[in-house]
Amino acid sequence: MPLVGRVWNLLRGLAARWVGRREQRHPDAVYVAAIGERVTQYAKLREAAAGIIYLRSKLAKEHERESAELACVRRQLEIAVERDDDAVALHLIGRRDTLGAEVTRLTAELTELTRRPRAPSRTWSPSSARSPGCARSGCACSPAWRARRPASASRRR
Repeated sequence: MPLVGRVWNLLRGLAARWVGRREQRHPDAVYVAAIGERVTQYAKLREAAAGIIYLRSKLAKEHERESAELACVRRQLEIAVERDDDAVALHLIGRRDTLGAEVTRLTAELTELTRRPRAPSRTWSPSSARSPGCARSGCACSPAWRARRPASASRRR
Protein backbone atom coordinates (compact mmCIF):
# COMPACT_ATOMS: atom_id res chain seq x y z
CA MET A 1 0.00 0.00 0.00
CA PRO A 2 2.76 2.54 0.77
CA LEU A 3 4.20 1.94 -2.72
CA VAL A 4 0.87 2.79 -4.39
CA GLY A 5 0.60 5.93 -2.28
CA ARG A 6 4.10 7.05 -3.21
CA VAL A 7 3.43 6.46 -6.92
CA TRP A 8 0.17 8.39 -6.63
CA ASN A 9 1.99 11.29 -4.93
CA LEU A 10 4.61 11.23 -7.71
CA LEU A 11 1.94 11.39 -10.41
CA ARG A 12 0.13 14.21 -8.60
CA GLY A 13 3.37 16.15 -8.28
CA LEU A 14 4.18 15.69 -11.97
CA ALA A 15 0.69 16.78 -12.97
CA ALA A 16 0.88 19.84 -10.70
CA ARG A 17 4.24 20.81 -12.15
CA TRP A 18 2.92 20.37 -15.72
CA VAL A 19 -0.12 22.54 -14.98
CA GLY A 20 2.08 25.13 -13.25
CA ARG A 21 4.30 25.43 -16.31
CA ARG A 22 1.25 25.88 -18.53
CA GLU A 23 -0.05 28.59 -16.21
CA GLN A 24 3.30 30.38 -16.29
CA ARG A 25 3.35 30.32 -20.08
CA HIS A 26 -0.24 31.56 -20.35
CA PRO A 27 -1.03 33.87 -17.41
CA ASP A 28 -3.88 35.45 -19.36
CA ALA A 29 -5.68 32.11 -19.36
CA VAL A 30 -5.30 31.94 -15.57
CA TYR A 31 -6.82 35.39 -15.20
CA VAL A 32 -9.69 34.57 -17.57
CA ALA A 33 -10.46 31.46 -15.53
CA ALA A 34 -10.27 33.42 -12.27
CA ILE A 35 -12.58 36.11 -13.65
CA GLY A 36 -15.03 33.42 -14.77
CA GLU A 37 -15.03 31.93 -11.27
CA ARG A 38 -15.68 35.36 -9.76
CA VAL A 39 -18.55 36.04 -12.17
CA THR A 40 -20.14 32.73 -11.18
CA GLN A 41 -19.60 33.50 -7.51
CA TYR A 42 -21.13 36.97 -7.98
CA ALA A 43 -24.21 35.48 -9.69
CA LYS A 44 -24.72 33.07 -6.78
CA LEU A 45 -24.31 35.93 -4.32
CA ARG A 46 -26.88 38.03 -6.18
CA GLU A 47 -29.37 35.15 -6.14
CA ALA A 48 -28.83 34.65 -2.41
CA ALA A 49 -29.25 38.37 -1.72
CA ALA A 50 -32.43 38.47 -3.80
CA GLY A 51 -33.80 35.53 -1.82
CA ILE A 52 -33.05 37.26 1.47
CA ILE A 53 -34.66 40.50 0.32
CA TYR A 54 -37.77 38.62 -0.84
CA LEU A 55 -37.99 36.71 2.44
CA ARG A 56 -37.52 39.90 4.47
CA SER A 57 -40.32 41.71 2.64
CA LYS A 58 -42.59 38.68 2.93
CA LEU A 59 -41.96 38.44 6.68
CA ALA A 60 -42.47 42.19 7.13
CA LYS A 61 -45.86 42.04 5.40
CA GLU A 62 -46.86 39.00 7.43
CA HIS A 63 -45.70 40.71 10.64
CA GLU A 64 -47.69 43.82 9.80
CA ARG A 65 -50.82 41.77 9.04
CA GLU A 66 -50.52 39.67 12.23
CA SER A 67 -49.84 42.77 14.38
CA ALA A 68 -52.93 44.50 12.98
CA GLU A 69 -55.03 41.40 13.65
CA LEU A 70 -53.62 41.18 17.19
CA ALA A 71 -54.60 44.81 17.84
CA CYS A 72 -58.11 44.07 16.52
CA VAL A 73 -58.45 40.98 18.73
CA ARG A 74 -57.34 42.99 21.77
CA ARG A 75 -60.04 45.62 21.08
CA GLN A 76 -62.65 42.88 20.63
CA LEU A 77 -61.50 41.26 23.88
CA GLU A 78 -61.96 44.53 25.78
CA ILE A 79 -65.49 44.84 24.37
CA ALA A 80 -66.29 41.21 25.26
CA VAL A 81 -65.04 41.72 28.83
CA GLU A 82 -67.13 44.92 29.19
CA ARG A 83 -70.24 43.02 28.04
CA ASP A 84 -69.46 40.02 30.30
CA ASP A 85 -69.51 37.62 27.35
CA ASP A 86 -67.32 34.89 28.85
CA ALA A 87 -67.48 32.41 25.95
CA VAL A 88 -66.36 34.99 23.39
CA ALA A 89 -63.74 36.38 25.80
CA LEU A 90 -62.20 32.90 26.32
CA HIS A 91 -62.05 32.33 22.57
CA LEU A 92 -60.48 35.77 22.03
CA ILE A 93 -57.92 35.16 24.79
CA GLY A 94 -56.80 31.97 23.02
CA ARG A 95 -56.64 33.84 19.71
CA ARG A 96 -54.70 36.70 21.33
CA ASP A 97 -52.13 34.28 22.77
CA THR A 98 -51.73 32.51 19.42
CA LEU A 99 -51.30 35.80 17.56
CA GLY A 100 -48.90 37.09 20.21
CA ALA A 101 -46.68 34.04 19.79
CA GLU A 102 -46.80 34.43 15.99
CA VAL A 103 -45.88 38.12 16.19
CA THR A 104 -42.99 37.27 18.54
CA ARG A 105 -41.74 34.60 16.14
CA LEU A 106 -41.97 36.94 13.16
CA THR A 107 -40.18 39.69 15.08
CA ALA A 108 -37.34 37.30 15.92
CA GLU A 109 -37.04 36.15 12.29
CA LEU A 110 -37.04 39.73 10.99
CA THR A 111 -34.40 40.69 13.53
CA GLU A 112 -32.28 37.74 12.42
CA LEU A 113 -32.59 38.73 8.75
CA THR A 114 -31.88 42.43 9.28
CA ARG A 115 -28.91 42.14 11.61
CA ARG A 116 -25.48 42.85 10.21
CA PRO A 117 -23.99 39.79 8.51
CA ARG A 118 -20.66 38.33 9.51
CA ALA A 119 -17.60 39.34 7.56
CA PRO A 120 -16.79 36.97 4.70
CA SER A 121 -14.08 34.43 5.44
CA ARG A 122 -12.20 35.21 2.22
CA THR A 123 -12.47 38.33 0.16
CA TRP A 124 -11.36 38.69 -3.40
CA SER A 125 -8.17 40.49 -4.23
CA PRO A 126 -6.03 40.46 -7.36
CA SER A 127 -3.47 38.24 -5.63
CA SER A 128 -6.15 35.65 -4.76
CA ALA A 129 -7.03 35.34 -8.46
CA ARG A 130 -3.51 34.26 -9.33
CA SER A 131 -2.45 30.69 -9.70
CA PRO A 132 -0.50 29.10 -6.83
CA GLY A 133 2.79 29.58 -8.71
CA CYS A 134 2.29 33.35 -9.06
CA ALA A 135 3.71 34.11 -5.63
CA ARG A 136 7.18 33.32 -6.93
CA SER A 137 9.24 36.20 -8.24
CA GLY A 138 10.00 34.45 -11.54
CA CYS A 139 6.37 33.87 -12.49
CA ALA A 140 5.04 35.38 -15.71
CA CYS A 141 2.18 36.94 -13.72
CA SER A 142 4.59 38.89 -11.53
CA PRO A 143 4.89 42.63 -12.29
CA ALA A 144 8.63 42.41 -11.56
CA TRP A 145 8.98 39.69 -14.19
CA ARG A 146 7.04 41.74 -16.72
CA ALA A 147 9.27 44.75 -16.05
CA ARG A 148 12.43 42.67 -16.67
CA ARG A 149 11.01 41.03 -19.80
CA PRO A 150 12.41 42.32 -23.09
CA ALA A 151 10.01 44.18 -25.39
CA SER A 152 10.31 41.47 -28.06
CA ALA A 153 8.96 38.85 -25.63
CA SER A 154 5.70 40.74 -25.28
CA ARG A 155 5.12 40.60 -29.05
CA ARG A 156 5.39 36.79 -29.17
CA ARG A 157 1.96 36.25 -27.69
